Amino acid sequence: MTTNQLQTARISLSGVILEMRQAERDFEAISSPACAQPYRSDISKAMESAVNGFNSFLGESEFEAYEQLHLATEYFADVYYELQTIGIVGDIRMSDTAGLIWGGDSPNPSSRRGSTSSSSNPPQLPNA
Repeated sequence: MTTNQLQTARISLSGVILEMRQAERDFEAISSPACAQPYRSDISKAMESAVNGFNSFLGESEFEAYEQLHLATEYFADVYYELQTIGIVGDIRMSDTAGLIWGGDSPNPSSRRGSTSSSSNPPQLPNA
């Protein structure tokens, strides 16, 4: 990927980020019972981390983008697997956001947030 193509990819994220922020606002406007609060909180954190990650990528801070997007992946996967433990099947896309974002592997549900930063390697970006 050339520098021009990478810049075009970054610029094209602006509209996606706006849509993601709207989805965040729409999600926050939905009421939910108190028992759903832990899941709701993690979904909100995942959405916020995803937006922050794409904003970091847009601002050319690749490492921060990776960290935020990886955090979003873990939050989404945590919610997906936690819902399964109480008999609720969540949206399957929440279990594999790493694949959707980076084309990588799903996070290991046994490795929780905070433990991955030191052991994970950010994806290699194309040479400019």
